[in-house]
Amino acid sequence: MHRMCIWSALVASVGFSIVAAAEDYPMAATKAAPAAIGQVSTKTEGPNTKLAVKVDGLTSPSSVDASSRYYVVWAEPLEGGGAPQNLGAIDVGKDTKGELKTATPLTQFQVYVTPEPAAAIPSPSGRQLLVANVVPRPQK
Repeated sequence: MHRMCIWSALVASVGFSIVAAAEDYPMAATKAAPAAIGQVSTKTEGPNTKLAVKVDGLTSPSSVDASSRYYVVWAEPLEGGGAPQNLGAIDVGKDTKGELKTATPLTQFQVYVTPEPAAAIPSPSGRQLLVANVVPRPQK
């Protein structure tokens, strides 16, 4: 019984969640928004990838596409196919900057930003403006 308590205390102190080091990925601007810049910061926690997407240099979505009102961040698996996931809308201020903090169960994926007519749109309809491939480096 004493060994079981020690083992339980050891497991509790170490924890079951796997937390990897944070990684940053620069986002490449496309011809549709050449002045835009962005960065994706990721951190693996348990089965999810937490990410923060920061953008700068984006003007109003309607200036890119007249029918658009939002900038939406998408995650699309790099392998095995699968539909893009709407991770949420970035609120870009008058200073042309914005940030979205969110999470996905994907581990290797492409992140991109598109102008969209609705924040909760189920699939991308706008052109990609900023793009990054998230491929975590192997842990040592």
